[in-house]
Amino acid sequence: ATTLDIDPNQVTDVALNPNVAGASVVIHEDPDTIIPFFLSGEINLSTGVLKVLFSETIDLTPISLVNTSKFSISNVVDGEFVNLFGAIASGFDLPTVTITLTEAQRVKAIEMSSQPGGDGNAQFLSANLGAVQDVSRNQLGANNNVTLSEVPDTVFPKLVAATINLGTKTVFITLSETIDSTPKSLVSLSRVSILNASDLN
Repeated sequence: ATTLDIDPNQVTDVALNPNVAGASVVIHEDPDTIIPFFLSGEINLSTGVLKVLFSETIDLTPISLVNTSKFSISNVVDGEFVNLFGAIASGFDLPTVTITLTEAQRVKAIEMSSQPGGDGNAQFLSANLGAVQDVSRNQLGANNNVTLSEVPDTVFPKLVAATINLGTKTVFITLSETIDSTPKSLVSLSRVSILNASDLN
């Protein structure tokens, strides 16, 4: 239980008589029974970082209290969704929870977004019971939904590595992010060249 102490001469009555030192009193405590809920959400489609603001401080100690498999990003048009199992939660005991999507989840989020590469409709975040809890262990309720603010993907893909198998005549090219190859005509092989390293100097 919590107790309350007041030092002498801290308050007065109407006749200006100051209080005197008195015994401590036990404070009656009403438990926190209010269930947290979504306030807003923002997804950065360049980095795959999702930030979710809740109505109160969320218990992130330990971070495993955030169950990302209970979160999903949905499309309001055709009901498509991507579950966030495997995404990584981070942060401290604050009202904001940060979730970093996997590359496959980030790409799917782009395709369901209102931004370039998407279907033109905003997506929303959903969470089920047990996704997070507040410091008093009140779990997020069921049927939580919030429309996401979307930051477009503006990062250009970069060439990371390349390998050639001279026996099979196969070239393996690694880039910094997922490349759109549907249809395959989007990949222009006429603009890919293999050069001697000395020609680059």
